[in-house]
Formats: sequence, C-alpha cells, structure tokens
Amino acid sequence: MQKNVVCWADIAVLDLDRAMEFYSKVIGTKLMKVEAPDGIFAIFPHDDCGVGACLSAEAKPSENGALVYLDVTGFIDEAAARIPEAGGKILKPKTKICEYGYRVIFIDSEGNRVALYSAPEEGCCCCK
Repeated sequence: MQKNVVCWADIAVLDLDRAMEFYSKVIGTKLMKVEAPDGIFAIFPHDDCGVGACLSAEAKPSENGALVYLDVTGFIDEAAARIPEAGGKILKPKTKICEYGYRVIFIDSEGNRVALYSAPEEGCCCCK
C-alpha cells in the first residue's frame, strides 16, 4: 500500500483571488494560479510525491463537508493567529489530538470548514 491514501484535495471557493489571498496570509506561502482546460485553479505548494491540494471554483463551499487538514508543523500558533485578520473564523482553537499532534479548526474566507495540523514535537508516530 502507498504511504498516503489521500493524494489530492480540492477546496471549493466562490472567489479564487480572495481565497488565494486568505490562504497565502494564513500559511505564509504563495499559491500558484493555473489555467487548465476545465477551469482556473490555485495550487498549494507540494512536492511531486506528496499530497497536494488546490482551490477550485467548481463546487460550492461548505462547513459541513469533508475536513481538509493543512500541515503547518512548527508554526501552527502563528498560522492560527492570522486566520481572523485574513477574514476567517476559528471554530475550535488549538487542540491536542492524542499522540498525533495538534489541530485548529476554522472557517475560511469562502465558508469552508478547514483544519490546520501540526505534528507533535517528537514526530508523528504514523510518519516513522
């Protein structure tokens, strides 16, 4: 079996530019806008072998759908602090998730429920 079962995530948006600005502020990195035959997307940085994600206007945002976790290991507190100033809302503040690390659940600028994730300092047991 492959290392990551999940290989990609599309985060639904209403306004691509606004969502790009929101996520760039929160995670502190630029997204790449890509024009494809079936639409325009904003892709999060990722390596070719890892899990990737993009912002897409193909679906309607929801706070009731799947929960996508964005890895902000090493700077979860800083990323969470930027959520309100970027136009989002914290639903659940930083919480320990057993031995797996920490998460912050929030509503993004588009109305999606999303999570920030940080591995524990000693490393994630599932990544060893």
